[in-house]
Amino acid sequence: MSDPLEVMRFKDTLARISANSDDPWAVASNRPTLLTGLYTPRGKDRQAPHEEDEIYVVVRGTAKIEVEGESQPLATGDAAFVAAHARHRFFEMSDDFAVWAVFATAEG
Repeated sequence: MSDPLEVMRFKDTLARISANSDDPWAVASNRPTLLTGLYTPRGKDRQAPHEEDEIYVVVRGTAKIEVEGESQPLATGDAAFVAAHARHRFFEMSDDFAVWAVFATAEG
């Protein structure tokens, strides 16, 4: 059995995303049923649809999220659910925009 508590620190996870890298993603926790990471897209969000349901929680900044053609504004403290396989992206992101991304993964 894995530890029943795991704390994911924003500052520590953010430090693993290099300012010089094109990859705006860092894994914070990888459990059998959940994958959690920090996502800090800049400029154009180039992500593709995912195989899993996902929840984004805005930690810092603002952006708009577009899912299957519908868009909504997001700000610090907001959360958004995105269904598996849905086309989605962030746009009009502030320079400090950062979200926790939590994926519901299949066990095993």
